[in-house]
Amino acid sequence: MRRLLQPLSATLRQSFLLRWVLANVVGWVVALHLLGLAARSDAIIVMVAFGLAGVLVIGVAQWWVLGEHLIVGWWWVVGTVIAVVVSALLNFASSSVTTQLGDRLQYLITGGLAGLLMALSQWLILRRYFNRLAFW
Repeated sequence: MRRLLQPLSATLRQSFLLRWVLANVVGWVVALHLLGLAARSDAIIVMVAFGLAGVLVIGVAQWWVLGEHLIVGWWWVVGTVIAVVVSALLNFASSSVTTQLGDRLQYLITGGLAGLLMALSQWLILRRYFNRLAFW
């Protein structure tokens, strides 16, 4: 099992949590903006490129915050991208079924699947550092 680069004091935990939340908020805002721009295009390559760019922003923002305390390497970003790409492919494959459920339910299912796969990929990386990580 790998160790943290330094033990986390209460102040450091609060600082880490604040940076983690800010990185995720900024990452998701940028990613959703890029997806909104991609939706205006008819070219599938533009949609894919903007979608991947958005996911990369989220993964890199999280990796940057984690990198101050853990040596996670680029696997964090790669895992995030793979998880979102797999969920997008599953969403595309099941779109004929989920579109009949209505937009809101379709977005809930798609977002839930992406979140679940991202959490799984992150858990696979973080379990090397922590004994009790089942809650992730």
